[in-house]
Amino acid sequence: MRKLSDQDMKDLLSGGLILGCGGGGEPRTATALIEEVYRNGKDFCLVDVDEIDEEGIYCLVSYVGGGISEEENTLIKGLKSRLEHPIHKAAQELSRYIRKEFSGYYPSEIGARNTIAAMFVATALR
Repeated sequence: MRKLSDQDMKDLLSGGLILGCGGGGEPRTATALIEEVYRNGKDFCLVDVDEIDEEGIYCLVSYVGGGISEEENTLIKGLKSRLEHPIHKAAQELSRYIRKEFSGYYPSEIGARNTIAAMFVATALR
């Protein structure tokens, strides 16, 4: 397992932004996720392909959708979210439903936010 530095995460975010060709989420929100992990005293880690448990169960983590219009944004402005990070709850509930712990998490696509989202969930749930 390799601990990633702050520079590694910035490079990963830049690479995801370029390779995602504008898809895969906003870099601004991905940066906020990265900063939250570090604020909570946690680290991002990658495993070598040889370290992957072939018998393990892995969870695909992703935000879905292309955003909302300004009109829709105006309608929800000021509403408080019920969950700070629903993506955590989704992964936890799926694990509970299948009655198995996940061995790891991976993104559904290359992009700024979705690449970081899987890593964000992994740090929160380990």
